[in-house]
Amino acid sequence: MNQNVFDDPRITAVGLLVEAHAGLSARFAAQLEEHGLSSVEFE
Repeated sequence: MNQNVFDDPRITAVGLLVEAHAGLSARFAAQLEEHGLSSVEFE
């Protein structure tokens, strides 16, 4: 059993989720900034 630990599909799924979150956060931050808001103020 010489399985690579990093070949786990769960790790890939979490990585994709983190990337999606980062992308959406950046996009929302840019739109909020147009209206003079921070993400904390929006929440």
